[in-house]
Amino acid sequence: MNTRKTIFMMNTRKTILKVCRLALAVALVIGVTAGLSACKSDEQEIRASVETMLNAFKNPTQESLSPYMSEADKNSEAQEQLKKSGIDFYEFLGHALKHFDYRINEVKVEGNTATVKLDITNANIKNAMAAARSEVGSMSREESMQLYQDGGMDALIKKLMESLYKHLDESTDLVTTSVELKMNKENGTWQVDEGSLNEFVGAVYGVGALFGSDTSASM
Repeated sequence: MNTRKTIFMMNTRKTILKVCRLALAVALVIGVTAGLSACKSDEQEIRASVETMLNAFKNPTQESLSPYMSEADKNSEAQEQLKKSGIDFYEFLGHALKHFDYRINEVKVEGNTATVKLDITNANIKNAMAAARSEVGSMSREESMQLYQDGGMDALIKKLMESLYKHLDESTDLVTTSVELKMNKENGTWQVDEGSLNEFVGAVYGVGALFGSDTSASM
């Protein structure tokens, strides 16, 4: 692989990771307001809220995800970087979560802490990304140079994203992961414990702990 193409692959891998990390922000702000319904217990409130959030992942539009994103998330530098690269955040999620499904197995409440046991199923984005990189990397030097001359790095990124979306949409490499989502009650509101989000979001993307220390080296 020539130097230009190697640099391209390294830059696009970083871009994809930025998209994934931005999607993590969607989950960071989820909360359940206790007492919304006097008839519901903490367990029922948590279950209902988690179902609402996970259903938003099944239909990841700007409208469905907006309630879970702060204004800072919606107008973040990462969002702007994605736009400059021609990557639509919600289009990405539409493909990345095309096969997403879930099952809530148990909600256990102990005082001001709670655990939600989930089974998360989705396509393996890591493998889809590897397939897309291989496909784009197999382009001839002439093809890649022409693409770069016509549209610069943005054209190459667009080519990679088109390949990634295709592999995600057609994926039969579905992974089911059992995870525990920890929650804490603060000032009458149930909020997700950030310490459990890494495993949870990794499961959403079908790759386990997506943001672990070895992820950037292998994706």
